[in-house]
Amino acid sequence: MISYETFCKIQDYHQHRGLIVTQIAREPGLDPKTVGKWIQAKNYRPRASSLRPGKLDPFKSRVKRLLESCLPIVPPKSFNAFGNRAMAAAFSSSRTMSARYVRCVNSPF
Repeated sequence: MISYETFCKIQDYHQHRGLIVTQIAREPGLDPKTVGKWIQAKNYRPRASSLRPGKLDPFKSRVKRLLESCLPIVPPKSFNAFGNRAMAAAFSSSRTMSARYVRCVNSPF
C-alpha cells in the first residue's frame, strides 16, 4: 500500500510531466505494476483494515466472570489469583496472553 503523498506524486509525474510507468516506478522504488494500478485509479483509497478475532475472544466473558468472583478475595490486578482456575478451565490461550488481557480489563483507564 502506498501513502497519499506517493499517490499524488505518481499522478503528477504521469499527467503533468508525461513520464511512463517504468520511469515513475524507479524514483520511489515501486514495482511498475503498482504504479500502473495507481495511475488508473481516479482517487486514493487507503487499505481497509480487517478485524480478526483474537484467541481470547471465546473466553473473554468467562474471564470477566472469574475476575468478578475473585474480587472480594484478592486484589483485581493479580493474575495469579485466578490463573490456576483459568488454566484448569482449559483456556486455549497462553498464560501470558491471559495475563495481559486481565491487566487490560482491570486497568482504571
